[in-house]
Amino acid sequence: MKREHEPRGRREPRGVRVYGLHAARAILTGRLDEVLRVHIASHRVAEFSDELRACAQARLPYHVVEPDDLERLTGSVHHEGICVLVTPRTPWSAAKLAGRVGERGGHLLVLHELQNPHNIGAIMRVAAHFGSRGALITGADAPPPLAGAASRLAEGGIEAVPVGHEANIERALEALAKRRIAIVATASEGGSDLYATKIPKRVAFVFGPEKEGLSREVLARADGVVTIPGTGAIDSLNVASAVAVILAEQWRRRADEATDASTTAPVRIRAKARRDKPKRGRKSADGTTAT
Repeated sequence: MKREHEPRGRREPRGVRVYGLHAARAILTGRLDEVLRVHIASHRVAEFSDELRACAQARLPYHVVEPDDLERLTGSVHHEGICVLVTPRTPWSAAKLAGRVGERGGHLLVLHELQNPHNIGAIMRVAAHFGSRGALITGADAPPPLAGAASRLAEGGIEAVPVGHEANIERALEALAKRRIAIVATASEGGSDLYATKIPKRVAFVFGPEKEGLSREVLARADGVVTIPGTGAIDSLNVASAVAVILAEQWRRRADEATDASTTAPVRIRAKARRDKPKRGRKSADGTTAT
């Protein structure tokens, strides 16, 4: 039987549904003022007692429901016992995200034509772990939903990393170039060895879809193209795995620089790569791995 805490006079709100333990807690602790409603299973009430108390104090409605109700509400069996209805965030512009790197240094992710919520969620979890300044989604008229499966798999990462959207990747890259942010595209083969390439401190890593990869036009516009070396036993890594490898390497180098113990080979990305056309027949994937 449902138990409800529902202030009178409230109408049914509109928002996006975020479910999963870590994703829900990140919202309830980070932007409670944007929460519209909470649905929670009885076995989760005790561990969310502080958050529910805060909801009651803020006159935000919450419902204690059965797991079957949550499954119907979220459309998933992986709801983990809680669902938060929250106001959707407005995506950042490419220029605004570029400003974060321009002011502080660091890296951005450009995710071109990636729509799979599982990949997006896994990438955002990695991005939060390695301190990405932001993630810019390009190549679609509207950004993919950052709720549901994406938010659950991100484990709170979507709340930690600003997400932007720009349908036209050319405009997005131009905004980055104006702030003198190096553009490093990724390909499954044909690029410079990631581990032997010096990456600028202010950089945007561009990843494309796993099957098609980045277009020749995007590769040609980049300041450089990197490939993750491997055995060649498989064609490429999953895009989220590729993001993890590249950002982990970038993090390692930063730690080495802090202790003056860098072992990175001094191979610089050539600026003229922006004008070079990739060789005919080059196979590129999602900025994942080399053969």
